[in-house]
Amino acid sequence: MLDRPDAAELLEAIGAFLSEEVVPSCEGRKRFHALVAANVAQVLAREARLVPRHVEAEITELWSLLGREGAVPADGDRRELARALSVELCERIETGEADAGTWRPRVFAFLKASIGRRLDIDNPSFRR
Repeated sequence: MLDRPDAAELLEAIGAFLSEEVVPSCEGRKRFHALVAANVAQVLAREARLVPRHVEAEITELWSLLGREGAVPADGDRRELARALSVELCERIETGEADAGTWRPRVFAFLKASIGRRLDIDNPSFRR
């Protein structure tokens, strides 16, 4: 059993310490590097919290968008499945299939949601 604090909480604590304690006491290059380190810790904390849920959303949306039959497989490497489905979408876009009929707006809606999920991790203030 994993105890608390978990990895995300530890990374959040590191980011807060750097932002609140270290950055204000530094100048110049050290301040810049402390800001970068704080940002990295905060991004990693969000990634630890959000990626599992985001990967599942990507898989579910891509499965539907690509017209796959049956239920989404529940086993295997989830990131690898999401990556394989993304590659298939890219191949269909390259062949022009994404321009056909009503598929294009669905592709754009998926891409918008996917980019939003990435922003939730990289820079959540950008979405506000």
